[in-house]
Amino acid sequence: MRRVAAVFGACLMGAAGTASAGDLHLSSFASGQPPEGASALCRAFPGACHRGGGTGAGLRDDAAILAAAQGVNREVNRDISPGVIGSQSWRLIASGPGDCTNYVAAKKHRLLRAGVPADRLLAAVVRGDDAGLHAVLVLRLSTGDLVLDNLDDAIRPWSRTRYTFLKMQNPTDGSRWDVVLLGPRASRI
Repeated sequence: MRRVAAVFGACLMGAAGTASAGDLHLSSFASGQPPEGASALCRAFPGACHRGGGTGAGLRDDAAILAAAQGVNREVNRDISPGVIGSQSWRLIASGPGDCTNYVAAKKHRLLRAGVPADRLLAAVVRGDDAGLHAVLVLRLSTGDLVLDNLDDAIRPWSRTRYTFLKMQNPTDGSRWDVVLLGPRASRI
């Protein structure tokens, strides 16, 4: 498993508490601010920050979307090498050294090009076991939210990642971010 150090600046603090493993989809707790640098990605790559639902042509079947995601997750994890290239970069790169935000941007870009609707691809900021902040891509299927991670080629349900989800793109407006606060070190007080 590859490790990437990433620094995102100030973070929401989590407390003891866990969402039920039966929660299939991550839910919003409140409106939040985008992570530092994420707005620049929206300007450089507008598809990363869609507005409206996924009503265009493309993949609709969960099985086809998951198959595309499995291929893209492995490809991007292979094409980008772990490296700290500057905090809050959120830049779209095809290969070379990158941090977790670059993996998220590349996966989202490739999946959009493969026909996955934008409202099914949500960038998220999480806190890992090491208490550091990390970015992942959430794949929203009718059966639940799955996580594409540069630290693992396996795609897992969000509740089986051991991550505490802090914030995530809003599914109807990707330029907005929502506070999530779900996972092993989260509390919605």
